[in-house]
Amino acid sequence: MSRSLSDNLDNLKMLIDRIDDSLKGRSYDDYLNDADLQDATTYRLSMLGEVTTRLPGEVKERHPDISWKKIRAFRNVASHDYFSIVPDLVWEGTRSLEPLKEMICKERARLAVEERDPHNDRGR
Repeated sequence: MSRSLSDNLDNLKMLIDRIDDSLKGRSYDDYLNDADLQDATTYRLSMLGEVTTRLPGEVKERHPDISWKKIRAFRNVASHDYFSIVPDLVWEGTRSLEPLKEMICKERARLAVEERDPHNDRGR
């Protein structure tokens, strides 16, 4: 379980880093005028939604401040009804990734403690 959780946390961080890197120094108008950037950003947010579906329930329970249902709902719309995506919502989604970043840091720290002391039940 820990290894796949670690992999999923790594994948989430990679996707967030790619979103941040691709939008660094770009304005909302830049985003609106770049169809490739819109597509890449939408895809990455959708993949975030996919990866979060693989997180164990206890991880989600430890982080109730994250809108897990909204993340999954966006993934479903992006995957099944792509042409209904509103660029404003995608842009807004890129501006609300901080709780996921914090969750990744906290869960990585928790996993590190478990690896040092596998008999420690802290956080479970």
